[in-house]
Amino acid sequence: MMVDEKSIVVVKASLSQILRNPAIYQDRVNIINYLVIVEYLFARYIFVHAYEDDENESDAFNANIFMTDGFFFEVLRSLQTRTYRASKDENTLWNRQIINKYIIDFCALYRFQLVMIPGIASNLEAYIARQMLTAYINNAEMRTETHFRTCINAFFDVRSLRSTLRHRTTMTIDKRLARTYLSEISSFKTILTSAESYNALESRVDKIRVLDKEYLEAFMFFMPWSETVGGGIYWKNSVWYELLAAKSVHVLYRLSKLNAILPEVVGRPSAQWQVFPLGRSFIPAYVQFDIWIVASHILNLPSKQIHLEYKNPDFWKRHFDFNRRPLRRGPGGREFDGTF
Repeated sequence: MMVDEKSIVVVKASLSQILRNPAIYQDRVNIINYLVIVEYLFARYIFVHAYEDDENESDAFNANIFMTDGFFFEVLRSLQTRTYRASKDENTLWNRQIINKYIIDFCALYRFQLVMIPGIASNLEAYIARQMLTAYINNAEMRTETHFRTCINAFFDVRSLRSTLRHRTTMTIDKRLARTYLSEISSFKTILTSAESYNALESRVDKIRVLDKEYLEAFMFFMPWSETVGGGIYWKNSVWYELLAAKSVHVLYRLSKLNAILPEVVGRPSAQWQVFPLGRSFIPAYVQFDIWIVASHILNLPSKQIHLEYKNPDFWKRHFDFNRRPLRRGPGGREFDGTF
């Protein structure tokens, strides 16, 4: 396979499918995968306990401050035996301070022992850090709006009302009452979410009182949380738009606290969701890698040799099988092999 110096070849494959000798690299891959799983657990542990400590100390913790590549980069480094040079960077010192506050208790709880990634790890650490940051931001962007709707629906037991409408044996008068109730809930959602600011929402109390006492209770229940959305200013005069634009992990966490006390307020179970991702969700299924990643972390070559491999035109052909056909014969017929 002839590749021009300026050509970029995009390959989609699992390492086990495309490497010529995948077995000898499996241990290294397993170590990295294990470390990534532990990092998700540790990041979640930090945020959960930091918020709990905040409630006891009134220190106004906000997870959004730590939504940076640098924070997740330092979290990953803290789980390794590798030692790193001291830093004078304020953000790095801040990240290390909160990590050091919780790492001993985390390791004791999960019986975790620090591990070592063979080879030069900085590029890989930076890549994993960006993956985790992407997972957190995408989770907040894609799920906060949905969870807010879920909380409102749980407050008014919308599921039961919709079930009443769908059930064939429901009497006509009950269906009519359910439709009326659902219409009022829809009006409440519009009042609660279509405003330019938190102050504008506060001025709508009279409109809520016209509906019913239950809606006023819901209004008062959600208002403290609404103040945290966008700092009280809503993009395009809509809470929904602001939730999409803000991508705020802090706002999602505060919503989860409301969701947790719903059973006490309305006597119905709350919804279940994860504020802090525990796996590599909401990230691309395939990832890009270059000669440096392959040479340092898969082939475990020394640094000097890696620089030489950049000039080697046969590097990819030596280690990767580009001639494998994407479809092969299998027990159930022709199967996609995931090579390209």
